Amino acid sequence: MVRDVEEFRRLFRLSIPVREHAGYYVETLARSQEYAGLPALVRRFGEFEARMAERGQSIADYKHQQLAALRDELGSSTAFRRLCTAATGGAPPTRNRLSERAGDWMVSLDLREANFSVLRLYDEEQALGDGPWSEFCAERAVDPLLAESKSFRQLVFGYLEPKKVQRVQHALTAELADDLRRDGLDDHAIAGLSHDELVLAFPPDDPGLAEARTWIDRVVVTPRRPAVRATLFRSDSLEPGIEVRTFFESTAEGLPRERHRSLVGVPGNLFFLYFKRHILAAPLDPRDLYFRLEHRLAQWVVDDAEGPQGL
Repeated sequence: MVRDVEEFRRLFRLSIPVREHAGYYVETLARSQEYAGLPALVRRFGEFEARMAERGQSIADYKHQQLAALRDELGSSTAFRRLCTAATGGAPPTRNRLSERAGDWMVSLDLREANFSVLRLYDEEQALGDGPWSEFCAERAVDPLLAESKSFRQLVFGYLEPKKVQRVQHALTAELADDLRRDGLDDHAIAGLSHDELVLAFPPDDPGLAEARTWIDRVVVTPRRPAVRATLFRSDSLEPGIEVRTFFESTAEGLPRERHRSLVGVPGNLFFLYFKRHILAAPLDPRDLYFRLEHRLAQWVVDDAEGPQGL
């Protein structure tokens, strides 16, 4: 197991309620397809720790060093100055009708590495390169494991006009929705529209699946800058605000193959309770009920009739 559990948890957004039981939580997560690569990530993080130890640095110190360097470089770039002065119109409308479309075939469309991609829209000199974030980081000798962390990338861009970037993202998402409407998409098919995602929904039958595939193909094959990622899924509501999403490989024909199932909207202190019940369908372990309350360890008392209660 890794030595710096807290940094590992932060960098890769993992729920590890009790450090002393980190091995149990990693093993439990790895039983699902969503986290199948977690054991390999643990091994690579251990190697990362060893590299830092050879340099006499902690993970936290190295992270803050690279954060400052990348923030300063990007913040002084011409692209960033253009972004700051770029005009943005009023906020586009948002939409959230996902709860009404439970069970439908859904397509999530979002911008790849959105914050970095938005900044590169203003990089007329291509000083930031034309590759992904990992390539940008590699050219600056950032350790590849740190570059792989989405949390780290968001931490870097959290210092670089995040609200302005979010407004640009929202405008791009709304523009994509308009493009699809002009291309024949029924407005009723737009189930969600926010600054970071456009969600399309189609009937839960074979014609609905065929239509979902058609729109995925149209989006994927159309050259776009920034690039758009399309993900096929279905959603089942567990309770208001909490759902299970089942993600599929977008095959060309036949029933798509299930990739993994994921929880959405579950409060962090209830994660393992819901994960065991709704993802693994496995009996609860006492360690699944631990959570932190005001820096103290607490445990849920489970009553299936009334739901969990905190002690």
